[in-house]
Amino acid sequence: MSRVLDDIIMEDVAKACPESFLGFNKCMQSPEVRDKRDCIKYQVALQKCVREDVKSFQRIQKNCTEMISKYEHCLQNNSTNYSSKCFDELKQVRLCAAKQVGGDVKLEEDRKNQ
Repeated sequence: MSRVLDDIIMEDVAKACPESFLGFNKCMQSPEVRDKRDCIKYQVALQKCVREDVKSFQRIQKNCTEMISKYEHCLQNNSTNYSSKCFDELKQVRLCAAKQVGGDVKLEEDRKNQ
């Protein structure tokens, strides 16, 4: 589920924010950019676009707030062994997020069938 969820969200980001998405990725992958902090301007532009224009991200932020907070709290309290201690919290975030993007998946299938 996590790989499919990641792919769906990345596709949404690439569609809604093509310029900032490509700019950030090119900067991060460029061997000419030795200090990746030089990519911050692209990262900031991408973050702004995602917050404002990516509907799946907005739904996740709105509807999964409680699960995200629990996961963040777990990470803060288990900084040395968070991967095993916070697995259940991460799973809840991913389940909630998957429900939020499910509408986008159905819409995409509907478009293909038209």
